[in-house]
Amino acid sequence: MQTRSELTLIRSFLDSDRRAIVTAILASIVSGASSALLIAFIGKQFVRTEPFGMQSIALFAVLLILSVATNLYASKVLIEASSEHSYSLRMALCRRIVSTGYERIEKIGSPRLIAMLSEDLTDVAVAFTRIPVLVTNSTRVFFCIVYLLWMTPLAMTLLLLLSLPVIYFQILLYRRAKVHLQVLLPIRDRRYSLYVMLTSGIKELLVDRLTRVGFFTNQLEENARKFKFAQQKSFMANQYAANWG
Repeated sequence: MQTRSELTLIRSFLDSDRRAIVTAILASIVSGASSALLIAFIGKQFVRTEPFGMQSIALFAVLLILSVATNLYASKVLIEASSEHSYSLRMALCRRIVSTGYERIEKIGSPRLIAMLSEDLTDVAVAFTRIPVLVTNSTRVFFCIVYLLWMTPLAMTLLLLLSLPVIYFQILLYRRAKVHLQVLLPIRDRRYSLYVMLTSGIKELLVDRLTRVGFFTNQLEENARKFKFAQQKSFMANQYAANWG
C-alpha cells in the first residue's frame, strides 16, 4: 500500500507540468552534450603542439557557459514546478481528508496521513528535482561512449561487454535497497503514531511517572532504535548500489 501511494505521488508529479519536465529534460540534454563536447575538446587540445588561439579559448568558454547555464536553468524549472505542485497537492490532500468519512480516516490512520503530508511529498519533490542531474549525466556518458567508440571501437566494445555484469549486479543491489525501504516505512509510520500519542497524552505522561517511563522505554525508544537500524541498512544499501562500478 505504501509503495503504491508513493508511485501515485510520483505519477502526480510527472503529470503536473509536462511542459516544465520536457523543458528541463531538453536543457539537461544540451548541458550533457556540451559537457561531453567540452571533455572531447580538452582532450584534443592536450595532444596539439600549437598554442591556444583566441578561437579555441572562445569555444571553450562557450561550451563551459552553455553547460553550466542550461544545467542551472533545468534545475530552476523543476524546483519551481515541484514546489508549486507540492503546495497544490498538500492543500488538495488536506481538503480530501476533511471531506472523507471518519471510518475511512480511522482505517488509513493519522500517522500514515501525517507521513504522506510531510515526508512522502517532500521526498518525491526532492527526487523530482534530481531529474536534470540524471539526464545530464546520462547524456554526457552517452556522448563520451560514442566518442570513444569512434576513437577506439574494439576496445570500447569489449569494455561495454564487460560492464554488462556490473550493471546487472547494480540492479540487484537496487532491488535489495528497495526491500530495506519497504521494511523501513512501517516503522516510520509507527514513529508518527508515537509522536501523536506523545503530544496528545502529554498531561498524563507528565503526571504519571510509571506511564512516562513505560512509554519512553518500551515504545518510543524501541521504535527509535528499530528505525535507526532500518534506516542505516536502507541508506547503506542505496549507497552500495549508487557507488557500485
